[in-house]
Amino acid sequence: IYPISMIISLLGILLYRLLRGGTSKVASFSISGFDPSLLLGLVVLMVAIQVVIEPLTQLMPEVPQMVGRGFFTVLVSVVFAPIFEEIICRGVVLESFRAKYGVWAGWICSSLFFGLIHGQITAMLNASIMGLVLGYAYIRSNSIFSVIILHAFNNGLALALIAFGLGNSSFREIIPNAQLYWIVWAVAFVIVAIGAVVMVRNIRNSNRN
Repeated sequence: IYPISMIISLLGILLYRLLRGGTSKVASFSISGFDPSLLLGLVVLMVAIQVVIEPLTQLMPEVPQMVGRGFFTVLVSVVFAPIFEEIICRGVVLESFRAKYGVWAGWICSSLFFGLIHGQITAMLNASIMGLVLGYAYIRSNSIFSVIILHAFNNGLALALIAFGLGNSSFREIIPNAQLYWIVWAVAFVIVAIGAVVMVRNIRNSNRN
């Protein structure tokens, strides 16, 4: 059902853009800007973001864990979801907004759209923030393959935690020592702050170019 729904969604968005007179590419499938070091740095940033926003998400409604354990769960979560969602969000939506309103609009609006399609308020917040990282990876690398890999890693890690019985565990539960937890949180906050500065600076430079 998921691949069929995503194909219908993609075609529907493309049709809507066509009817509105929009003209832009679906996505950049270039591999010339693919940079493993960029992906590694963004993986660290994504984990740090999860640590930093956890005190906030703990105050919000819990996201229900309606995830299976079989082959098709892995196939959908680690293959289909990254491919279809990235082509739609970082491809069609980001490129459409960037073509009409500029790179800032493409970056921010595609991230908000990515959050909205996750439906539940806690998941929406998390997905919107992660959407900024994924959008930055796409803009910086000019390659949809970069964000597909990052998205697949994020979903694969989530499935692995669920498989090991840690899907509902917070970092605070994994690190029971309060002092050690806040040290880890402070380090993660520094990483996120530096990452945010770097992303904003590079988005600004790409906008000038």
